[in-house]
Amino acid sequence: MGAEPLAALRLRARLYALVRAYFAEHQVLEVETPILSEAGNTEPNIESFSTRFSGHIDAGARERWLRTSPEYPLKRLLAAGVGDCYELGRVFRNGEAGGRHNPEFTMLEWYRVGWDHRRLMQETIDLVEAALAMVGRRAEVVVTSYRQLFLDELGIDPAHAPVDDLRVLMAGSGIAPEGLGHDDWLDLLITHRLQPAFPRDRITVIHDYPASQCALARIRPGEPPLAERFELYLGRYELANG
Repeated sequence: MGAEPLAALRLRARLYALVRAYFAEHQVLEVETPILSEAGNTEPNIESFSTRFSGHIDAGARERWLRTSPEYPLKRLLAAGVGDCYELGRVFRNGEAGGRHNPEFTMLEWYRVGWDHRRLMQETIDLVEAALAMVGRRAEVVVTSYRQLFLDELGIDPAHAPVDDLRVLMAGSGIAPEGLGHDDWLDLLITHRLQPAFPRDRITVIHDYPASQCALARIRPGEPPLAERFELYLGRYELANG
């Protein structure tokens, strides 16, 4: 093994140690939940791997699924009263491969009982800053709402802009418009216009998404209603979805 891969392995081990030390200091319990399940993931945009169990039929269903995240078993632990908890472990997503995605990767997921999304945003920022400090880096922190990001950078209100206006902002991208709805165009503007322009040494946190993008988040009533969720980026890379 060359020096560069070995250095990467050691850095990963240091990062894992930092994560565990952080949560131990803050009294968040580390848990392990099943990787193999009798049920697949319900998120329509994420595809699960499946496999076959060949043992005795009394042991359960033949078809099993590899988890795409530990979300559901962690929430079952929360419902059982385990309290603040986290898991650092492998997850699997079929069909995902490229410069930013692997079909198998390590995910950190944690829950804080009674916290709102803004308090969780700050803890996520703290953890990323601690990881950066480990390698002598610092980053500016910018926190903005989803709506304000679109207003500041593109001059449109994402809640009320017509689809045709969103399509104009994506002109020249080569993306075929057939079958794309309002949320699809908003997602494309994030990934193709806004995210690539985030500065390298900046932590960008976007919060209060359209209710149509709730992904199991709490909906806050209003006009328009908003999903109490956030995403955190380091430079142009998304690191967290909370």
